[in-house]
Amino acid sequence: MLASFCFMPLLTKSPSLDKPKADIAIAARIYTSPSSKRKSHLALYLCGIHGEHLHRLTQPSGDVILVRWKDANHLQWLSTDPKKNSSNMEQGQLDLSSGQVVRTQVQTIDGAIWHASEVQFRAEQKSYDSMDPKHPGRFGFTEDQQAWVYRSNGKEQTFPTSDGSPHGIVFDGMTNRLWTIQWTHSPDGSHFGLSRFDWTKHKLIPIFEEAESFDFNPNRPLYAAVATRGLADYPGKRTVWVAKAWVGEWESGKRWTMLDGLAYATSIAIRPSAALKTSAAKTAPSAGR
Repeated sequence: MLASFCFMPLLTKSPSLDKPKADIAIAARIYTSPSSKRKSHLALYLCGIHGEHLHRLTQPSGDVILVRWKDANHLQWLSTDPKKNSSNMEQGQLDLSSGQVVRTQVQTIDGAIWHASEVQFRAEQKSYDSMDPKHPGRFGFTEDQQAWVYRSNGKEQTFPTSDGSPHGIVFDGMTNRLWTIQWTHSPDGSHFGLSRFDWTKHKLIPIFEEAESFDFNPNRPLYAAVATRGLADYPGKRTVWVAKAWVGEWESGKRWTMLDGLAYATSIAIRPSAALKTSAAKTAPSAGR
C-alpha cells in the first residue's frame, strides 16, 4: 500500500549531551527533500518521552540499524560496517555523562537477541499460575502451541491468535501481571503483537499488533515500538520504505507517535530512567499555577 507524506524539518546535529531530552533513542532514516543537497541515511536520534526536541547525534560509522540502552547513562547501537563488509558490524557505545564514544567491530549477530536485553521473548516456561488466591487459574500455551489457554476450576478458555502464533509469555510474579507476545510472518515480513491478560475478567487485552520491533519491560509503565514497514510516494516518481515509531502506556492503552511521515524507523529504545521522570511529571505542578 502506498501513502503520501510530507517532509520533516531539518534537524540539529551534535546536540550537547547534558540536555535532559534524551529519554528515547531511535534508529531511523528521515528522508530529505529532493532539493536538499544533504543525503539521508539511517542515523541515531534522541528525543523526549513525547517526541519533543528530536535531534540527531553525530553520525556513527555506517548505517545505524538497532539501538538499546545498556543503562541510564550508556546508549548502544549496531551499525553496518563502513567498509561494507557484510560479515562484520560495528557496535557503538555512548556515555551520556562524559560524551565518550567507544566503537568495536563485531561479527554478524542475531539482531533480535541483541535488542532483547531486558525481556527474554522465548521464555522456557510455557504456563504460569495466578499468584492471587481470589483469582486462581493457570494461563499458558495450548498443547499444540498454536493458541493461548486459561484454565480455572475445571473450566478452560482458549484464545486463538488473530493471524499469527504464540511466541512467548512475560510474567511478573510480584504483581501477578502477565503479558503475551504474538509473532506473525507474512510475505511483507514478520511482526510482533503484545497483549496483557486480565485475571479478574479472564480477558486478553491487545496493546499492539503491528510492531516489527519493540522495547518492553514489565517493571515500567511505558513501552516503545516500530511499526511494520510500508511504501510511500517520494517526489521523482519513486517509492521509499517508511515505518513510524511510537511510545505508549500498556495499562491505559494510550500511545503517541514519535516519528512519522517520510521516515523509516528500524529500532527504538526507552532510557531506563525515563519512566521515573514521567511519573514525577504527572504529579509536578504546572508553571504559572
